Parts: sequence; C-alpha cells; structure tokens
Amino acid sequence: MAKGEWKGLILAGLYTGQRLGDLARLRWDAVDFERAILTLTTRKTIRRQILPIPSGLLGWLKAAHRASPANAAEIFPQANEKVRVKERVGLLSNQFHRLMVEAGVAEPRSHQKLKAGRKGPREVSQVSFHSLRHTVTSLLKNAGGSPAIVQEFVGHESKAVSQNYTHIDTAALRKAAALLPDLAEMGLTEQS
Repeated sequence: MAKGEWKGLILAGLYTGQRLGDLARLRWDAVDFERAILTLTTRKTIRRQILPIPSGLLGWLKAAHRASPANAAEIFPQANEKVRVKERVGLLSNQFHRLMVEAGVAEPRSHQKLKAGRKGPREVSQVSFHSLRHTVTSLLKNAGGSPAIVQEFVGHESKAVSQNYTHIDTAALRKAAALLPDLAEMGLTEQS
C-alpha cells in the first residue's frame, strides 16, 4: 500500500480528479483548512479550481501539515522536486505505475516488449495516475452528481470531455431501471 507522499498524492488524485503534475506542485498556501477548500490553477488549461476538500483527503492533509516543518512550502516536496527539476511528470508516473504493480493491479512493463525501446510505441496502461480522473468523474456521476457540477469539479473544459471520462456502473444502471414504471402492472401490455 502507498505510504507518505504517495498516499497523499493518490488520495488527492482520487478526491479532486486533478492531474499528477498539478498535485505535485501544490503548496500549503493553497489549502484553507478552516473552510476545507483547495485552490489551484491547472497548468494544462490554466483553469483556476476552487475545490471543497472531502474528509478522506482533509484528514491526510491535516496530519501531513502537522508533521511537516514549519517553513515547508510544498505539500509534496519530493514529488515537487522531481517535477521542478525535470519539468516532466514522467518520473512520477513511472513511480505510480511501480506502486500499482506492487499492489497487484497493474502488469510490469518493459520497453523491450515491442522491441522499440524507449522512443517507440508502447501499450498504454489502463492503470495510470490519470485514471483517477476517470474514477472520480464516474464515482460522482454514479452517485447522482449532475454532469455540470462533475465537469466543474474535475475541471473538464467541455461536456464531451467529461462524458469520455464517465463509466457508469451496473448499480447506477439498476437504480435508473428501477425508476421505470411496470407497464404490466398498469395493464398496458399484453402477455401472450
């Protein structure tokens, strides 16, 4: 199981739907503990997000804040260092993938698999940090969150993008099916 910064990054990804690079760059001044609000500006879309912090993440943030040095600026200093030095999130993405392999939810990958090396094409993993954006989108919509609110929460630029991130589960479909009237009981259908 993930520990330390990685536990916090995964919780932040799951509870906010934000990208790994944006979360790695988060600073403590972005967190308003009193109002349980997180404020950030995404690098990809330059979109300012003001998000409520769900209790599952808030508890981790409070504990991490208490444990961090008084002059600490970054919430995730090790991840921030990797992103700041390389200006790429790839190192963190690879670390996340290794964590998922250790947890048994992803297969190890090898650059030799396609005999193409690092520059050639490789299979895209279904388990990546970015899949947490799909997860939070789907969880919110499956719980009955309105598409417009979910789109704003995750920071999708359009309904079409938000829809691509939505994966409706069977329980939500059953709930929807239960809303339909029983036409047989109403005498509106004939039985043969």
